[in-house]
Amino acid sequence: MSRTLEYLSPLELIKGTTREIIATIALLTFMLSDGIYYVFEVILPASFIQAHVDRAILNVWFFVLLLIYYSLQFMVGGKKTTVWPIFFLIAVVIVSALFFHPEYKEWFNHSYYGIISNFLDLSKGLYALLFFSMFRDRKRMVGTVVLAGVLNFFLYVVMFIFATRRGYWGVINGKGVVIHASYNLTFGYNVAFCCVMGMLMYAFGKRKTWILLYTGASFLMLVFAGSRGALLCIITALVLIILTKVRSPKNQNYRRTLTSVLLVLLMLIFVVGLPTILSFLLSVLSRMNISGSRTIKMLLSGNMMASNGRDQIWRIAKRMIAEGRVFGLGFYGDRYVIGQSWSYGYPHNIYYELAIEFGVAAAIIVLTIILVNCLKLWHNCEETEWLFMFILMLSCSMKLLISDSFWYNQHFWALIAILCCWAQSHRHQFGKIYIKRARRM
Repeated sequence: MSRTLEYLSPLELIKGTTREIIATIALLTFMLSDGIYYVFEVILPASFIQAHVDRAILNVWFFVLLLIYYSLQFMVGGKKTTVWPIFFLIAVVIVSALFFHPEYKEWFNHSYYGIISNFLDLSKGLYALLFFSMFRDRKRMVGTVVLAGVLNFFLYVVMFIFATRRGYWGVINGKGVVIHASYNLTFGYNVAFCCVMGMLMYAFGKRKTWILLYTGASFLMLVFAGSRGALLCIITALVLIILTKVRSPKNQNYRRTLTSVLLVLLMLIFVVGLPTILSFLLSVLSRMNISGSRTIKMLLSGNMMASNGRDQIWRIAKRMIAEGRVFGLGFYGDRYVIGQSWSYGYPHNIYYELAIEFGVAAAIIVLTIILVNCLKLWHNCEETEWLFMFILMLSCSMKLLISDSFWYNQHFWALIAILCCWAQSHRHQFGKIYIKRARRM
């Protein structure tokens, strides 16, 4: 993998076949849906928002695009989308829970976390699986994602400025109450996506000044207004970029430079001492009047790994797994118990969530399948664009280790779609790849 990242420009995206243009419009609208809802809140009367008119408009838009796309696919033919069996399996899981677990009804009908609001709304995270799988042209997919990331960045800048002027973010706490906070968890993960995208564009593409500025501004907004958990996405992306660069035999200079930098950092920490370095950073930030960030405070105070209540949720999750059935408690079984103490109901960890709902064996099997396919793509992929999409979505999916639910997470379902699309496009090429690698050896 040595070729420079290539993707279609905005002008090139409006060219192509009807199906390609529809796929581009659908994915772009999907990734910009938060911004579109933000605009709807400004221009539509409050009564319309309360009646969910904004969501009805966007869902009709998505439905029309999907109807046209799949009608054309049926008439024209060609490669079919590989993700429909996954949707069928999810539908079976949900219907089974509705039939066998009527006691979960309160969560099935929940206004924010319920089935209608998250599984029948085409703008929600699960449908990333569908919208990303509409692409066969990897350069078009990357171009669409880059355009969406840049447009979302400007929205995040506006949100950051408004919140800074107000002096707080309006967020919902674990009890479901709206409070004024110094940071916004969702905002932090959103700008982490922009930051990771910029890192990958600079690492694998043309190194332009605007990409550096874009990445740096995204990182600063993350640090000053996001949660520390979003840093996990950045760290994961950085590690994967380094490993990808280092594995290439052409990057001997890169390896030497990286080794030298790491040795200097280790010597600095050993000689000066980490507490001294952190105290110096705190004094510098205080003089600059920018030490008020929650992430910076926790980093400098040594409380970066504090659980903030997650340990209590995880204790409940472990007990539920130990006392649960072999095949789990069913879809939303975790919400039924954890939701009695926390408004969101999910255990903030993808393994615990899968193990509670479907059993330990099923959780291990599902995660193993995902991991094996991730390793297969990373090891065999020779197209920079697929690798770009893979690292981007995998890094942002790291959120699921400490937050969110996999049912709602857009990047997780996008990752599944990327793995399916790449596997389908290379189904008949694995033999050639292995022969080529054997010849190099």
